[in-house]
Amino acid sequence: MSKAKILLVDDAQIFLDIQKDFLRFSPVRILTAFNGGDALEIMKSERPDLVVMDVNMPHMDGESCCLAIRKDPDLLSTPVILVITKSGQDDMASYRKAGCDAILLKPLQRREYLNNVFALLPLIERREPRVPCQMPVTIETGAGRFQGISHDLAVNGLYIVADCEVECGNELVVSFKLPTANNKVTVIWGRVAWRNNAGEDATRSLPIGFGVEFLEITGQDGILARSNDLTSFVSACKSV
Repeated sequence: MSKAKILLVDDAQIFLDIQKDFLRFSPVRILTAFNGGDALEIMKSERPDLVVMDVNMPHMDGESCCLAIRKDPDLLSTPVILVITKSGQDDMASYRKAGCDAILLKPLQRREYLNNVFALLPLIERREPRVPCQMPVTIETGAGRFQGISHDLAVNGLYIVADCEVECGNELVVSFKLPTANNKVTVIWGRVAWRNNAGEDATRSLPIGFGVEFLEITGQDGILARSNDLTSFVSACKSV
């Protein structure tokens, strides 16, 4: 089965790179263009399954390109996400009228970006590779300190089994010792990404707890930036 194609359109390379990083664990083929005119040409030849396009670009802006897509009988069914800045929020009705399927606001947030992308590509696996990782963890929130057990670990997140009051979006600190020879304590500053509570909407395959998205990790070598490769960090937990 061939990979789905996502066309990223932005005249700034840095924003293309940010989106590529968001999608790095997803089984997709990424195409890029720097303006709406080039995007249309790529769409005609490559037929992407989704287009994520900035509004403010030279030669042909995102709104004009979206209108052109909706007028082309061969392209009109292609889902389009428009990316805007705060100053463009007053024109939301115009962007919707152009026929886009969703609108995202810069600066792009990873979780919101993936939620929108994979809502339009539901057959694509959005989750990153995870490894089983059961070890005691200490959770510190504004309400106090709690104990829990990690369940599994990914490059950008951790699932924790714990019975404590946390809300989605809350920031917290999680500390634990990796099973390595140096036995150093690793501290994670993170955000509660989702909760799995007892109820009808619970994920039955997981115990009650919550998922944490990493914001910053401190270990024996100091802070590891989000842009660094944390594969070795995950690998260290495979033997737990």
